[in-house]
Amino acid sequence: MTVEAPGGKRLDHVAIAVEDLDRAVEIYTTLLGSPPDQMETNREFGVRVAIYRLGDVKIELMEGLDPDTTIARFVEKQGPGLHHLCFAVADLKKTIDRLSLEGFEIIGGGDDIGVEGYPVAFAHPKSTGGVLTEFIEEAGNIQNDEENRS
Repeated sequence: MTVEAPGGKRLDHVAIAVEDLDRAVEIYTTLLGSPPDQMETNREFGVRVAIYRLGDVKIELMEGLDPDTTIARFVEKQGPGLHHLCFAVADLKKTIDRLSLEGFEIIGGGDDIGVEGYPVAFAHPKSTGGVLTEFIEEAGNIQNDEENRS
């Protein structure tokens, strides 16, 4: 079942910052009954990632590659836990423009490429009630999801 919001948006993933990815993978593999579907290192963002696919939604476990990375600093300051929510949208630039006009503080202009190869941008937690919110452009998959439900 797809968790979808009006206007062609859907929850893509929940990202969890972890201190030790190998240990977190052990825990989540036991919790979910299967190993991650994907493991990646993204040097641009300075993270190692384990991805569990749960239907149309994913859980991403993220570990910082070194102490100066965003994820490592987050874990040092906040402890391990929820890092961000990510929504797939049909048109990232339009979404960024709309949110900027509504007063949200946007991080990135949609030119960065995320872990799975899609353009990404973020809404700062100061403007979203405390939760970092990522948006990815994944128009083809949203259209395919809609066609599969028809």
